[in-house]
Amino acid sequence: MKRAVTVPPAARAAFAVALKGESPHAAALPDPLPMGRVLRIVDKAIDSEHELKVLADKNEQGYFLDYYCVIDDRDGRTFSHGRIHENGTTQQLENYEGQWGRPFFPDDPAKTKAEGARIDAHNTRVAEVLRAKGFK
Repeated sequence: MKRAVTVPPAARAAFAVALKGESPHAAALPDPLPMGRVLRIVDKAIDSEHELKVLADKNEQGYFLDYYCVIDDRDGRTFSHGRIHENGTTQQLENYEGQWGRPFFPDDPAKTKAEGARIDAHNTRVAEVLRAKGFK
């Protein structure tokens, strides 16, 4: 039986701490944390509208955890895509734009239309990135 490659315990601990600021499901991050697999993380001890998916991996800079959060609440649906590095620092990655409305330029309908087209194109690229990682 082939053994799964996992993230070192210190990196997994840093991911768990940083992930608490992103999702209430952070406590359910597996230990050991497998690499190279998209995991849907659910903390069954809480009632939450959050959905959390993670992907642990390693590059030339070290171990990292990419995450994708979907939050369904009374205000609608919001998305967050980011990366946590093994030292616990976080960075935002490609994220959808226009989640809380789109710019409207009442004196310039062409600018409004162009900005809408730009946002649509950007969001199409973001969806492709998320699909490529296995988050969608």
